[in-house]
Amino acid sequence: MQKHPILALLISFLLVSTMACAHRSTPASQSEAPQPSVATTVSAIDKYGNVIFAMPNAELQSQGIEAGDIATLTIGSYQVEAPVGTAYSDVAVGSPVLVLYKDGRLIAALNMRSMAQASNAQAGDQVIVTLSQKGGYLSQYTARHLTARTERSQFPSDEAFANFRAVKAGKIAPNRLYRSLNPTLDQDSSRMADKLLGQAGIKTIYDQADKDFPDLCGAPNYKALLDKGQVFGRVAPVSYLTDEYTSQFHDGLLFMIEHEGPYLIHCNEGKDRTGFACMVLGAFMGGTIQELKDDYMQSFVNAFGLEKGSEGYRLIEQSVPDMLASLNDGRPCTDKTVQKVATRYLKERVGLTETELKALKKALS
Repeated sequence: MQKHPILALLISFLLVSTMACAHRSTPASQSEAPQPSVATTVSAIDKYGNVIFAMPNAELQSQGIEAGDIATLTIGSYQVEAPVGTAYSDVAVGSPVLVLYKDGRLIAALNMRSMAQASNAQAGDQVIVTLSQKGGYLSQYTARHLTARTERSQFPSDEAFANFRAVKAGKIAPNRLYRSLNPTLDQDSSRMADKLLGQAGIKTIYDQADKDFPDLCGAPNYKALLDKGQVFGRVAPVSYLTDEYTSQFHDGLLFMIEHEGPYLIHCNEGKDRTGFACMVLGAFMGGTIQELKDDYMQSFVNAFGLEKGSEGYRLIEQSVPDMLASLNDGRPCTDKTVQKVATRYLKERVGLTETELKALKKALS
């Protein structure tokens, strides 16, 4: 067979070139920089079920992991993809979030749930946080992130300043059930809430707030009711699906049944724990989904000046159907089913009897 030395030489050159390129490409793919990752431990579990890390959030941010990113969070054997934010409400109800808390703490939370319960976290557990998507949550974070208003001049009315209003849903009687922020704290908005509860003729208070007040010198109307035995006070956890929450909800509603209205329900800011309680009562009394949304969202309009129809408003408003679905085995509620769902929750989970449910309906009518 005749040989072609030139052709053979060309083929040999191409083979050597191809092998050289392949050899060079392997180190290039292996040399990609790994995603930033930091390790720490669980230092404590707070009263809300949030997991507090030993590492300050500044250390996380020094590695380039910041609000708007998505990180892989590993606590012991538990692992989840979690957006990084600066507040629990930066994510949807039930969703995980790594919170860069304003006091420097780094916290893992589930919005209105217990991260400690979900992860089985305990003090001393190993934690790893690894960047998953740089800026992967930035658009949602920007839409959801809110800045609280604090000065009276920023609010259109005293009622908005104190987040004080009557609940209007279904067959709740006018001016029968009110909600507000905590009237006992040492701040102007709380003193306004106390003034307004006095003007509204509140006779019974269901207090779900943390008991951090040293005295009640700035809340004379609250104190007068407390002295007369007209206040039920027990710290409510943020996670409304826990036995601890339903237990205090049961006792608080029984207290309302046994005492005269008008009633006031409050927590600290009057938007999350109070929002859930008023949503359930509004649904129980025949409120529509839109009425429940409107009442829930008014707290965010009041506290943050959130504009109705904005992207942030739309995202946070979804909390209401999400919470209702969580009471209905994950199934969406409609105007036709929501009252039955709320009644079943109050009966089966909270533990009210048929007689007590009738008495509660009478108390709110």
